[in-house]
Amino acid sequence: MKSESPTAGVAMTEGDKSAFRRRLVHGFAWESSVRLVIQIVSWASTILVARILSPDDYGLVAISGIFTGFFLTVTNLGLGAALINRSDITEQDEDAVFWINILAASGAYATLYLCSGLIADFYEIPQLQLIIKVAALIVLFSSVKVVPYARLMRELNFRFTALVMLSSQLVTTMVVLLLAYMGFGVWSLILSVLAGQLFQVAIYLPQFGRLPKAMLFSDNIKSILGFGLIFTGGRLLEFLPHTAPQVVASSLLGQRPAGYVQMSITLASMPITKLGQIFDKITFPGISAIKHDRDHACATFISIHKYLLMATIPVFSGIALLAPEIVEVFLTKKWASIVPLIQILCLLNILRVSGQHLLRVLEGAGAISTVFKYQLVSAIVIPGGILMGSHWGVVGLFLGWLIIYPFVYYRLMAEVCRELCVDLGRLWGSLRSVIYSSTVMTFAVSVLKSELYGVAPWSRLLFCALWGGVVYFVMFALFFRRELKVLIAGIR
Repeated sequence: MKSESPTAGVAMTEGDKSAFRRRLVHGFAWESSVRLVIQIVSWASTILVARILSPDDYGLVAISGIFTGFFLTVTNLGLGAALINRSDITEQDEDAVFWINILAASGAYATLYLCSGLIADFYEIPQLQLIIKVAALIVLFSSVKVVPYARLMRELNFRFTALVMLSSQLVTTMVVLLLAYMGFGVWSLILSVLAGQLFQVAIYLPQFGRLPKAMLFSDNIKSILGFGLIFTGGRLLEFLPHTAPQVVASSLLGQRPAGYVQMSITLASMPITKLGQIFDKITFPGISAIKHDRDHACATFISIHKYLLMATIPVFSGIALLAPEIVEVFLTKKWASIVPLIQILCLLNILRVSGQHLLRVLEGAGAISTVFKYQLVSAIVIPGGILMGSHWGVVGLFLGWLIIYPFVYYRLMAEVCRELCVDLGRLWGSLRSVIYSSTVMTFAVSVLKSELYGVAPWSRLLFCALWGGVVYFVMFALFFRRELKVLIAGIR
């Protein structure tokens, strides 16, 4: 039996386009609502746990995450993305992908289990051996849900996946808080993530709807593997520059600096991991479904990209300005060293959140080889800049990243414009309101913050955050009223 995506290779009528837009808006509504709740829960739990645990604990998690993250990236083999991107698939394709993923994940877990002692010896941290053996279970759990998740994404069923994500986050949060307060230390971070993943497996696996037959081959498996392997190569190359700060910090600067890097990335990157993923999750299956209609794909990209930056640029700007108050009020002074790291990362992340989105656009358009070439260059250039900057400590490490990233970002934007025939004037014109409003907001918050010097940090943080939100909204209401009306209508 074949399964087809909603618009598989068929020319779309105006009615079809309208229905497609409604499905994307519906998906965005679910994703954004759920991500908002998750953002609040994540921030709260991260802050509470960080007040209990030490930077050294986060350093251990950062080191183990380098290795588990690497195998999570490669063992999927990109087969889930290949299923989403194909115009039609069969039950045999799904069965073969399911068992190939299980075998790959089993091999990856065995490798991590056997190498855990060597890794612990390299870092001279005996505790790391058992941590990696346990944390690596996430590789097995993740492989089980690949096919059910891909099926739901082909159907653009964002409601179900959003609710699963929310429930999983709540499970993770409850477990980490309980274990942290019970004195489990670093294990509270590791076991809570495993609990959340195990919950997802329990929900996603029944969505398979049947018992997958034991097979490793199907009529389409060759082309699925071809797409998946290139996709995985690109994701692996994307993974390398993203983990370069943790790798360099843990290898050259030590466990505590690695903990500072981990916490600063966690806090400063939440708008990417929470807000940015809303758009990324919708963009890849959405562009995949309309990739044969370049005009429609171009218009969809420009619209989604604009709203992504509308939501994230003011957040990054605000976090950068108020980082000293955020750290002092919520994390206590033991984390004071991460203030400049958060500020540098927020500036960097304004481009990174856009760059991450551009990659999903190219993948959805089927330009996998283009993504691979770009990520190959990034995997060389970005870690090189980070390594050079590390000679000046943790701050220098992030400055190296900030200086080198705009060059690779420019190349990525050029590739998207070429692939979708995007007019740069039209693209940047769509961002005019966001840039102007964010600039005015940043200036207004800076002025108020200077006027409140000497006021209690929590009061300064509260007043500046509220003032920034008001100024940003007023700018749209006064000068970009039509765009604001369109946004409000979409939300309704």
